[in-house]
Amino acid sequence: TNLDFNIKQIKAKVGMDVKITGIIKADGYGHGSVKCASVLRANGVKSFGVATLSEAIKLRKAGYETEQILILGLTPEPYADILAEYDLTPVVCSYTNAEAINNAARKAGKTIECYIAVDTGMGRIGYNPEDPASVEDVKMITTLQHIKLIGLFSHFATADAADKNYAHMQ
Repeated sequence: TNLDFNIKQIKAKVGMDVKITGIIKADGYGHGSVKCASVLRANGVKSFGVATLSEAIKLRKAGYETEQILILGLTPEPYADILAEYDLTPVVCSYTNAEAINNAARKAGKTIECYIAVDTGMGRIGYNPEDPASVEDVKMITTLQHIKLIGLFSHFATADAADKNYAHMQ
């Protein structure tokens, strides 16, 4: 398949030891998220990115039990317990959201790995990197005992445009 060929080419270029997260949101962009995950897993990909909580649960229920599943969209506070139940990796961009996730993880006796969402120009979700309050909020998140921050997440708004100036600025 084309996906199999493409992931092999990517791995050849970046090296076999580089961690790749296979983004398979929107049902694998219409190709079937579970089918795409299977091809990626067969090529050594151990991390997937989806848009929503329901997409993440679908992968877990399909047998993707040990892979990291990153939810690229925000998971509202009332669903934090589901993150813990399914061992999912959310993005956070507010202390309130992180605190709810922390509380759910504590109740489940777990630690949840999270990414910090940073808005570099897309305008959908994330901390404003120019706002000093963002740094203070993230510092407060680092004090939560049942959350482990493992990285930053952003989205390039115009990466597929012919003019790359804005993407380079981001």
